[in-house]
Order: sequence, then C-alpha cells, then structure tokens
Amino acid sequence: RSITRKDVTVTANNKTKTYGDADPEFDATVNGTIGNDTVKYSLSREDGETVGKYTITASGEEEQGNYKVSYATGTLTISEAGTLSATATGYSGVYDGKDHEGQVSVSDTNGTKIEYSINGGTTWSEEAPSIKNVGMVQVDVKATNTNYSKPAMTSYDLIVTPATLTVKTADA
Repeated sequence: RSITRKDVTVTANNKTKTYGDADPEFDATVNGTIGNDTVKYSLSREDGETVGKYTITASGEEEQGNYKVSYATGTLTISEAGTLSATATGYSGVYDGKDHEGQVSVSDTNGTKIEYSINGGTTWSEEAPSIKNVGMVQVDVKATNTNYSKPAMTSYDLIVTPATLTVKTADA
C-alpha cells in the first residue's frame, strides 16, 4: 500500500502601494497543511516602480515531506501618487541683448513632461519661452506625469527693462 503526498497550495497575497512608497511586506496564504505543519516558500515580485500591476511570485520545492506543493501568483498594484509639485523662478533684468529664460524644477523628474503657455494662451509647448527685448512675458507652467493623479501648475514672469543710455556730446 502506498501513501501519496497531500496537495498544498501557496498563494501570494495581493498587495497595493502608492507610487514612490516602499514595497509592502509580501506574504502568502497556505492551504492544505495539517495541524501545525508548515512548508517553505519564498516570495518575489516583477521589477517595476511606475503605476501599474506587477506579478508577485511564490516559489519553492514541489515535494516537501508529506506534501506536494503548488504555487499561485498574486498582484502588486501601484497606484498614482497625489500631486506632482513644481516651482519656478522668472527673470527680471535690464536689456543686455541676450536671451533669458526662467527656471522650473519638479518634485519628480522621472517621466515628467513640462509644458509652457505664454500670456494666458491656451496653446502649450515643451519649448521654454525666453525674452530678449524690453517687455514682459507671463509664463504658465504645467508638469504632468502618469504616476501622479494631478499635474503641477505654476507660473513666472520674464521681464526686461530698458537699459540706460547716456548720450554725451563732444565739447566744442
């Protein structure tokens, strides 16, 4: 008479996290063991840190003592973070014949697209505006990233004031 191994299933539990957070602790549900018996397994997950779904894999030996172990996957879901943030610094100076731009920095540069609109317009461009001649340009900035639920919005001004010109007549 022969005794066969009892079937046991190790299923990786589903987990969630917000983009930018550390991974949660992974665990699994074990079904089919008797009493205080245990089976050994390890858990790992598919690489990736952007918003999306990643497979959590349970693995180990198939035959463990009186058990025949099978493994089932779980899912790690990474959800969007709240709001991307952006800050901007404009330019203000006296005419010097050179082009001048503002500076924009965002809280997450990985995968972030920065767009500009000038003087309240509705057209957005990835090319940063500049100013050379006397005048003022209001620049609206929109930073978007698929890992965040809301874009970042900010604005700045580019201002060039007239240079002082001194005319001196020659002594007669």
